[in-house]
Amino acid sequence: MVNLKTELINYPPIDLAILEAKEPGMPDNIVNSILLYNKALEKLRMGSEDIAIIELKKAVSLNPNFYEAMNLLGLCYLYTKDYAKAQEAFSKVMSQERNGVKALNYINMMNSGAFSQQTQDNAKSFAAPSVRKQLKEKEKKSAGNAVEQLKSASKPKAIMKKDFIRIIAGFAAGIVLMMLLNLIIKPSADDSSIAGYKQNAYAAAEQNTKITELSEKVDKLSAENEKLQNDIKAASSELDYYKNVSRLFEAEKLFSEGSLEGAADILVLIKSVGFRDPEKSKFEALFNNIIPKAAWRVFNEGNDLMGRKKYQDAVGKLSKIQVYGKDWAYLDITLYNIGLCYKEMNDSKNALEAFNKLIKDYPSSQYAEYARYRINELQGQP
Repeated sequence: MVNLKTELINYPPIDLAILEAKEPGMPDNIVNSILLYNKALEKLRMGSEDIAIIELKKAVSLNPNFYEAMNLLGLCYLYTKDYAKAQEAFSKVMSQERNGVKALNYINMMNSGAFSQQTQDNAKSFAAPSVRKQLKEKEKKSAGNAVEQLKSASKPKAIMKKDFIRIIAGFAAGIVLMMLLNLIIKPSADDSSIAGYKQNAYAAAEQNTKITELSEKVDKLSAENEKLQNDIKAASSELDYYKNVSRLFEAEKLFSEGSLEGAADILVLIKSVGFRDPEKSKFEALFNNIIPKAAWRVFNEGNDLMGRKKYQDAVGKLSKIQVYGKDWAYLDITLYNIGLCYKEMNDSKNALEAFNKLIKDYPSSQYAEYARYRINELQGQP
């Protein structure tokens, strides 16, 4: 008796790489059907026959002429005792493929009980027309012995012996039929199936090697690309750094030329740059020297504009002091003067904002008291 489980897991996988090397440009449906077939074999070796059936059905759906997958699907159905579907799969291979020997062999083994007695009993009712015809002829020939068999029904040993003889006879008839069919179609079987499969197997091994080599090349290129991207990022960061170093030297040059405000504006822009020594030391020295002087000069210029009632220009100058930082000693006076400028321009909203900021940031300053008085004025309070 044939071990059905062994028959299932002994199906060889198809090396797709060899096939693609032999026949480049294979359609996607053929490639995907082979992938599904190989996946089904993996599931069978894991004992997942139900999943294997699903994968094989997909494979046959993509490639209806994939007879090896159809035969394996029939075996899976047979293993799960779905005899009707097993018979249907094998019969479809026999009706469509010139080389249907394997499918016919499976049908004969089903009918003879080579797989199991239960397979034999169920397979008879689902046999292909040609096989059913053979069975009917055999039944007619044995009709004459029916009475004798009924008479000896009370003899269990005799029944078992006759059943055994009947099974052997059916199996022998199937083998004879298979041999006859094999003689008729042998040339096409050797040429189109066996030889072709061997050629595909050799080609697949070569293609598998090529795919491995290509995969290694892709991995290498990916690693090189990642390194290149990191190098570009590092180079870009370094370029930005030296642009800021250039600005640092530009600020130093403006300061030496007497342009305090221009130098201070650049230093404020590059304040957040993480300079490395010696540039870090240079930046700190310039910032601590230039910013206070620039703030004082802008403060005086702003107050001068305010005295000449050029309130908008005065706000522009005085507001810049806040950008220079919070460490300058006269920021409370600066905020108060900004508020007064807005008040004189009838801009109550910005005036209140300046006065409230003064009170919040410098609550103990005498100008905070002046700011409260101005807020009461703006709000119409005594």
